[in-house]
Amino acid sequence: MRKQVHPVIQEIQRQRQVYPELWEHRLSWSTVLVEKEAKAAIQGKLFFYGESFQKEPVTVGTSGVDWSGKHLKHQEWPAYLNRFSYLFPLALQYKATGKEKYALAARAYLQDWISSHSPYQPTGQC
Repeated sequence: MRKQVHPVIQEIQRQRQVYPELWEHRLSWSTVLVEKEAKAAIQGKLFFYGESFQKEPVTVGTSGVDWSGKHLKHQEWPAYLNRFSYLFPLALQYKATGKEKYALAARAYLQDWISSHSPYQPTGQC
């Protein structure tokens, strides 16, 4: 019996086929940078636009994260923090090593974000 693939995974697989150039950039990252960024993310430390842009990570934690982005005074930081691009190194490191700690860290960030944001309540008005 074949295991059913989660709809989110199906969408990611579809996106990789439709927009391969977007994925090639991320998948061609240096192994050293990916490992460094993933290990930092496990400890609740994120590099703003990657280690190649910012040499020292920003400490945000892995739970109770301030998603408004008050950790760093830069106009782009709050948006970067909520784009989750730091999940790519975690995913790549998990794929490369099979170590669950990388997947668990990614999950912790997502769960913290979800628990920190109220669901959209439609008002019926445009």
